[in-house]
Amino acid sequence: MHKHNAFTLIELLVVMSIMATLSGMIFIAYEESAADVVTADAYELQTVLQRARSMAINTGHTYAVSFHIENAGDGTVLKNRSDYDAEDFPGRHWYCIIGPDNSDKALDQWTKRYSDKPPLAASNGSSILTFYSLQEYEQTMKQVQAGPIHYLSPGVRFLALSDEDELHRYDTHASYPRPWFGFYDETSKTLYPWGAYNPEIDATLSHPNTGLDYEGNDGPIPYDPNLDTNVYPAEVWGRIHHQEDYSGTPSQTGALRRWPGETGNNGSTLREFGFTHDYVGPDTTKLPGKPRALVNGHWGDYMIFFQPDGQAYSAPGTARQVFFTKWGWTNSNAFDNYDYPQGRRHLRMDNYEGKTGGLYITLCRDVDATNSDLYREHSSITKQPAYNKFDSAEAAFESINPFLRVFVNSITGEASVQNNDHPHMRITPDDLKQQNPYPRGFK
Repeated sequence: MHKHNAFTLIELLVVMSIMATLSGMIFIAYEESAADVVTADAYELQTVLQRARSMAINTGHTYAVSFHIENAGDGTVLKNRSDYDAEDFPGRHWYCIIGPDNSDKALDQWTKRYSDKPPLAASNGSSILTFYSLQEYEQTMKQVQAGPIHYLSPGVRFLALSDEDELHRYDTHASYPRPWFGFYDETSKTLYPWGAYNPEIDATLSHPNTGLDYEGNDGPIPYDPNLDTNVYPAEVWGRIHHQEDYSGTPSQTGALRRWPGETGNNGSTLREFGFTHDYVGPDTTKLPGKPRALVNGHWGDYMIFFQPDGQAYSAPGTARQVFFTKWGWTNSNAFDNYDYPQGRRHLRMDNYEGKTGGLYITLCRDVDATNSDLYREHSSITKQPAYNKFDSAEAAFESINPFLRVFVNSITGEASVQNNDHPHMRITPDDLKQQNPYPRGFK
């Protein structure tokens, strides 16, 4: 007699229950490991911030921690490309300590880089540009790097580098302001993370500049499928050369420009400019076709400074404001009569330092590209997960949880780590719908 080798209903139920149990154990283990690695990275960042503060106090010079986010994927989230196994690619989210600029130009009386501080793109309140190109700025930043680059671990990314991401103050949009934990739109099923680049929003604005990677009028930041990241467009504008010569007499100079508060008609009361005018054009040697960093640590896009007295403050967007603007004179004989027709001018990384008493850096679990149930396929890029599309606020919240915030007190400069149990946090999925950067406290 032929015997059927088939599972009974009870046997199938037993097998399914065992598989469900194992799956749950694996999920719990993953959640625990994700929390552990985010926690470890948060405390490492706290240690580095404290080290920079100590260096400032001990040396009597200002030090800073500079942050870098080179976005992977289509730009809709601050992804750290941790789902890749390339051994030569340790991560695109990193930070490092930056020290004083002691170069010859920093000591020059005209360039005024303030050699006791980390380099900035332009001196405070001065019309003198201290760097001729992004390449020179990058080289200088590497020279003043005081210690190694600290990469975030695979599975961890920066969620935010401040407290709120806003548009330029004259623009409005439904997705702004974006709190540091993001804003979820139930109609479009879209999570608008802090700082992310979103061309869908740019298309509806008169002044295109969404997220940290403001596209400006140079054109869209294209996606490169080979690099799996956004790259610079073919033409990227930046200041290439600016040279001033204060020597000579009025008869020898090409232009006389009056400085504020100065009067008269002779060389003693007018500054004499014999220089090649600001030459502005594409920086073809460095940028087109290269991965576009949302925040570039080698250009000082976002730094936390520590003064010799231990106090802390932030300096966002210094280099981007200078180099990604098409500058030109509207009148060569008028003082500082600039024309800003195009380019990336405004970098909005506002922080509510006055409300919170300090600065926040938020780390979270990175996106999991293998979780097909959580992420949809991108509408325009085949087989590319849409990391900002979720069926519910709960699913959007899951994509950033767990997260930790490293807080730097502005007065003392001391750094501490806060988790979601902190009374000023306790973020819930419903908070993603409110566009309120501080749902708990700080009213």
